[in-house]
Amino acid sequence: SAPLGGQLLCLEMQDHYLKVHHSAGSEMILCRMEDAARELVDFGQRVHRSWWVAADAVEGVEREGQRTLLRLNDGRQVPVGRSYRPNLKGAGWL
Repeated sequence: SAPLGGQLLCLEMQDHYLKVHHSAGSEMILCRMEDAARELVDFGQRVHRSWWVAADAVEGVEREGQRTLLRLNDGRQVPVGRSYRPNLKGAGWL
């Protein structure tokens, strides 16, 4: 498709589509999360079964009880899946 209108922030899985969130808005594309995460491995990480996040979009980490959330530079909070925590800790994200 056409190039994004801004900085890539994150990908959110919705049924068989990915919602691509970027600094200029969002758009839906038909793509599997596994394929997109593999293509973007140099730019970010999968943080949840339904979410991939760009490394340069992360501003901080927040906790809500047992939940861990990544705060992105657009104010969005993205959940961190339990099984993804060890990789994110090893990468210095948490």
